[in-house]
Amino acid sequence: MNCMTFPKYSSLDLFFTVIGVCTYLFDIGSDLWVAKVFYVHGEFMWFGVLVGFMLMSSLVVQLFSWFWLTYDRDLKDFITEPTGSVVLLSEAKSVKLLLVLHVFQLGFFIRHISAIWQGFHVWWKGGFGSESDYAVYLTHDLSMLRLIETFCESAPQLTLMMYIMLRSNHARLVQYISVVASTTSIAWMVVDYHRALRSFLPDKDKQNWLSSVVYFFWNLFLIGPRVATVALFASVLPCYITAHFLCLWLVFAIWACIQGTDFMDSLAGECLYRATVGLIWYFSWFNDGAYVYMAVLIFLLLGSSVFLQVFSWLWYSDYLGHIETKVEKFADRHLLIKPFHFLQLGVYLRYAGVIEISTTHFVHRTNSFTEGVAVYLNHDLQMLRLFETFSESTPQLILMMSIILQRGELELITGLKILTSAAAIASSVAMYHRSMRAFLPKKRKMSWFSTGVYFLWNLLLIIPRVTALALFCSVLPCFIIAHFLSLWMLLVLVAWRHKTSYMEHPGWEWLFRAAVGLIWYAGVIETSTMDLLHRISNFRNGVRHSIREDGKLKYDFLMLRLIEAFSENVPQLTLILSRILQRGELELITGLKILTTAAAIAFNVALYHQGMHVSGSKGCKMSWMSTMIYFLWNLLLIIPRVTALALFCSVLPCYIIAHFLSLWMLLVLVVWSQKTDHMKSPGWEWLFRAAVGLIWYFSWFNVSKKGSLKVKMAIYCSLMALDTMLLLGFWCWKVFEYAGCWSSLNPYVVIPTLLVLIFLLLGSSVLLQVFSWIWYSDSLEHLETTVEKLAKKHLLIKPFHFLQLGVYLRYAGVIETSTKDLLHQTNSFTEGMAMHLNQDFQMVRLFETFSESAPQLILMMSIILQRRELELITGIKFLTSAAAIASSVALYHRSMRSYLPEKCKMRWISTGVYFLWNFLLIIPRVTALALFCSVLPCFIIAHFLSLWMLLVLVVWRQKTNYMEHCEWLFSAAVGLIWYFSWFSVTKKSIKLKMVLYYSLITLDTMILLGLWCWKVVEYADCWSSLNPYVVIPTLLGVYGIGISVKIIYYRWFHPNCDAEKTAQPTEKVKYRRAASYALDLDPLEDVAAAPAQPLTGVLKRSKTIAANFYF
Repeated sequence: MNCMTFPKYSSLDLFFTVIGVCTYLFDIGSDLWVAKVFYVHGEFMWFGVLVGFMLMSSLVVQLFSWFWLTYDRDLKDFITEPTGSVVLLSEAKSVKLLLVLHVFQLGFFIRHISAIWQGFHVWWKGGFGSESDYAVYLTHDLSMLRLIETFCESAPQLTLMMYIMLRSNHARLVQYISVVASTTSIAWMVVDYHRALRSFLPDKDKQNWLSSVVYFFWNLFLIGPRVATVALFASVLPCYITAHFLCLWLVFAIWACIQGTDFMDSLAGECLYRATVGLIWYFSWFNDGAYVYMAVLIFLLLGSSVFLQVFSWLWYSDYLGHIETKVEKFADRHLLIKPFHFLQLGVYLRYAGVIEISTTHFVHRTNSFTEGVAVYLNHDLQMLRLFETFSESTPQLILMMSIILQRGELELITGLKILTSAAAIASSVAMYHRSMRAFLPKKRKMSWFSTGVYFLWNLLLIIPRVTALALFCSVLPCFIIAHFLSLWMLLVLVAWRHKTSYMEHPGWEWLFRAAVGLIWYAGVIETSTMDLLHRISNFRNGVRHSIREDGKLKYDFLMLRLIEAFSENVPQLTLILSRILQRGELELITGLKILTTAAAIAFNVALYHQGMHVSGSKGCKMSWMSTMIYFLWNLLLIIPRVTALALFCSVLPCYIIAHFLSLWMLLVLVVWSQKTDHMKSPGWEWLFRAAVGLIWYFSWFNVSKKGSLKVKMAIYCSLMALDTMLLLGFWCWKVFEYAGCWSSLNPYVVIPTLLVLIFLLLGSSVLLQVFSWIWYSDSLEHLETTVEKLAKKHLLIKPFHFLQLGVYLRYAGVIETSTKDLLHQTNSFTEGMAMHLNQDFQMVRLFETFSESAPQLILMMSIILQRRELELITGIKFLTSAAAIASSVALYHRSMRSYLPEKCKMRWISTGVYFLWNFLLIIPRVTALALFCSVLPCFIIAHFLSLWMLLVLVVWRQKTNYMEHCEWLFSAAVGLIWYFSWFSVTKKSIKLKMVLYYSLITLDTMILLGLWCWKVVEYADCWSSLNPYVVIPTLLGVYGIGISVKIIYYRWFHPNCDAEKTAQPTEKVKYRRAASYALDLDPLEDVAAAPAQPLTGVLKRSKTIAANFYF
C-alpha cells in the first residue's frame, strides 16, 4: 500500500463494516435456506440455477481477493510494524494457507474478519497513522468485493425469485425473505462502496448519515425497477432472457475495454474486471458520477416553462441597463427579475411591461418612442409564445389525439377540439410572423386579412403533421420518443449548419437552434426575404443591440410565444388528440377545441414571422393578408403533423416518447451543425438549439441565412412528409392488428381522407389555378371585361388565384361578356371575347375532370368494392360520374370547333355520338383501375406514377410549344389525361400514335384486370359478389364497342358530313376539314384561319391552343 494520508477511521466506519458482514451472512443464510426448500420440494432446476449463481459469485469474488493479495504483497511498504501483530492477513501468515482458504471459498470471509478486527483495534485504541490508514484500505477492498458479490449473486437471485413468483403465481415465506434480503443487500452495498470510496480518497469529504440514507434510497429506486423489469420480461419470454443478457453484457464489456481501464496489474485480472463491470452495468450505472449532472440537465430541459423562463432571463440580462418601463424598473431595483424567472413568472413580467407602454401610447399618441418600446416587448412575448406553442401545445395535441385514437372514441366534438388546438398553434405562428413584421420599421405591416391567410396555411400544414404523429403514437407509443429525438436532432443539426447568430451570447446559441428544430418538427415557418433571414441570424448581434443603444427595449415576446407554442400547446394538442382517439370520444366540441389549439399555434408562428419583418431595417412589412396566408399554411401543416402524432400515440403510447427523443435529438444535431450564434453566452447556445429541435419536431423554423432556403425547406418538408407517412403507416398497422378495437376508425377511411382525397381536391384546384394564372399573366395588358379590369386595378388577380378563386373570376368574365353580347347583338367582338373566355373555361374544366373527378371516381369505386356494398343506386352514381367526365370531353370538343371560324360547328347529334364513344371508353378504364385498387391499394400509386412518367416522357418527345411559360406543366397535364383517355397534341403521324396509344392502354387494362382476377381467385370467399369471368369480358366488350362507335363517329357523324374527304384528305380541301379530325392529321402550317379580330392577349393564346391540338 502506498503511503498516503487518509481520514481518521471512525466508529461509523466500523458500524458500516459490521452491518456489511451481517447482511452478507444473512444473504448467505437465506440463499442456503431457499436452495434447501427448492431441493426438498423437488424443484431441482431452480435449485441448480440458484446454486449456480452462488458458486459463480463466490468464484469471481475469490479471484479478485486473491489477485489483490498478490498485488499488495509485491509492494515494498504493504505491511508496517504496527499492523503486523493485529491484522490476520499479515506477512507472518502462510501464503499457502491463504491460497487454500481462497480455494475453499473462504477468502472473502477472512477479509471480513480481518477488517472488523483491524477496525475494532483502531477504534478501541483511538489509533492514527498507518493502523488507521490500513483499516481504511481494508474497508475499501472489502466494499469493492462486496459490491461485486452483490451484482454477481444478489441481483440475479432477486430476478430469479421474482421470476419464480410470477410464473408460479404463488410465493412462499422463504421467497419473500430472499427478495427482501437481496434488495437490501444490493442497495446497502452500493452505499457502503460509495462511503468507502470517499473515505479512501484524501481530498474528498466523508459521507454523513443523512447523505448515506438518501444515497441508499435513490439507488434502491433505480435498481429496483430495473430488476423488476428484467423479471417481468423473463416471466413471459424465459427463453430470450439469456440471449438478452449475453448481448447486452457483451456490449457493455466491449465498452469497458474501449474506455481503457487500468484497474488490475495483470492482463487476466483486467479482463476479469472489465467483464465484471459489464455485469454491473446490466443492472446499474458504475462510475465516478461525472455523467450524472449531464443526465439531470437533460431532464431539466424537458420543462417548457423552464425553457421559456431561460430565454426571457437571457434577454433581460442583455439590457438591464436600458429598461424603460416602470414595472420592470421596479423589479430591477428590488432585485426581483431573477426570482420572478425562478418562480416561472418572468413571462408575466414582460406582459406587464407590454400593457404599461401600450397604455401609455394609447394615452399619448404622439409618443413614438413608447410605441417602439411596446413593439419590442411584444416581439419578445410573441417569440416566447412561439417556443411555448411547439414545445408544449403541439406535443399535447399529439398526445390527446393519440389517446382518442387508442380508445376509439373519436366524436365530432373531439374532432373540433383537435382542430381548435391546431388552430391555436397556427395562430401563434401567425401572430409571431405579424409581430416580426411590425418590429422591422422598413417592412410593411401585415393586414388582418394577410394574417388570416398566413394562419390558414400554417393550420393546413400543421394539422397533417400533427395528425400523422398522433396516428403513429396511437399504435407505437413507445417509438414516438425515439422518432422525435432522432428527427429533432437532425433538424437542430440543420439549424446549426446555418450558423445563426440570434443570441448575443454565443454560448446560448444552441438553445435557439434547438427551439428552431422543435418548430420544424411540426410545420413550417417561412421567411419572406433574405433581409429578414439576415435579421434573424443577427437578432442579437447588431440590429437588436443598436436598438438598445437608442434606449429602446428588447422585443423578444414573439420569440418566447413561439417557443411556448411548440413546447406546450403542440404537445398538449397531441396529447388531447391521442387520448380522444384512444377513448373514441371524438365529439363536436372536442374537435373545435383541437382546431382552436392548432389555430393558436399557427397564429403564434404567423405573428412571429410578421414581427420579424417589422423588426428588420430593410424590406417590406407583412400586410394582414400576408399574415393570414402565412397563418393558413402553418395551420394546414401543423394539423396533419399533430394528428399523425396523436394517432401514433393512441395505438403505441409507450413509443411516442422514444419517437420524440430520437427525432428531437436528430433535429438538435442538425441545428448544431448550422453553427447558430443566437445566444450571447456560448455555453447557453445548446439551449437555443434544443428549442429549435423541439420546434422542428412539428414545424419549420429558419435559423440561418447560409445555403439555399428553398433547398433546406424542401429537404425538411420531405423529411417531415416521410416521417408523417411512417407514423400513419404504424398506426394503420396497429389498427388492422386490433381491428375489433378500432371499428370506429378505419384506416381505409382516415388515411385516404387525409392523403388521397385532400391531395386530389387541393392538387386539382392548384393545377387549375396555376394554368389560369399563367394564362392571365400572358394577357394582363389586353383584359377587356370590367370584372377582370377591376381585379387587375386593385391587384387582386394573384390573391384570387392563391385563394383558389381564379376560376370563378373567369366565370364572372364569361357571364359579363355573354350578357353584353345578348344585349348588343351586332357587337361581334364581344361575342368573340365570350367565346375565347368560354374556351379557357372548357380547357380548365377538362384539366379538372381528369385531375379530380376521374381519380375520385376510382377511389369511390375502390372503397365500395372493398366493403362489398355495390347496390343499384351506387351503380347509377358511377354511371352518372362517368357520364359527367365524358360530357366534359364532348363539350370541350364542341367549344374548340366553335372557336375556329373556318370549321363547321358540331350538331347536337354529333355531340351525342362523340359523348357516347368517350363514355364507352372511359368506363372500362376507370372500372379496371378501381378493381385493381380494391385488391392492391398499395400498388395503385406506383402504377400511376410509372405510367404517368412514361406518358409525360412521350409528350416531352413531341416537343410541344403551347405555353409561353411552364411548358413542363402542360406536358404533365397531358400525361395525366392520357392516363385515362386519348388527347392529341401534335401534327405528325396521328393515326399511328392513336393505334399505339390504344394498344398500350388496352394491354395495361388487361393486366390490371388480370391482377384483380388473380387476387379474387386467391380470396374467393371475400369476393363472391363479383365474378371475374363475367366482369372482365364485359369490360373488354364495352371498350371494344367504344372504339367501334368512335370509328362510326368519324365515318358518318363528323361535322364535315363528308366521309370520303375525312377518310382520304388531300391538299385541296385541307381548309374545309373538321377540326377534330383535321388537327389529328394536318401540319400546323396548313391550318387556315386568321381570326376576325386581332390576336392579342387571351385571343392569341386561345387561338394557338385551339389550332395546335385537339381532343
